Amino acid sequence: MAKRIFETAKHMQIGGILKEKREGMGLTLDEIERRTLISKRYLTSIENDDISVFPKISSASQVIRGYARFLGFEDSEIANIIKNFNPRTRPSIILFGPNTLIYIILLLILFVIAIIAINL
Repeated sequence: MAKRIFETAKHMQIGGILKEKREGMGLTLDEIERRTLISKRYLTSIENDDISVFPKISSASQVIRGYARFLGFEDSEIANIIKNFNPRTRPSIILFGPNTLIYIILLLILFVIAIIAINL
């Protein structure tokens, strides 16, 4: 069974696998929320492969693990699901990249030029 899930995961995002299993069991997100105490917001987010609502990726992994267990996946299948999970997240703001120093210097030069122009 684990191999089948792993092979399916190559062609479908993890959220799709979980959603397909849930729908195959005839369960709604409201039922899952009521029975697992996992927020419907989190369940929907996972099924859409979007973890931007979670404070940390590890939180999303824990919820995925609990959701997958509830749906009847075996531990080896869950390990593959977590391993192959490639979520969409919020874009990160990179504060310090390879060109940061150049940008800071350019901003300082522009600032100095603006001050000189104001004083003229």
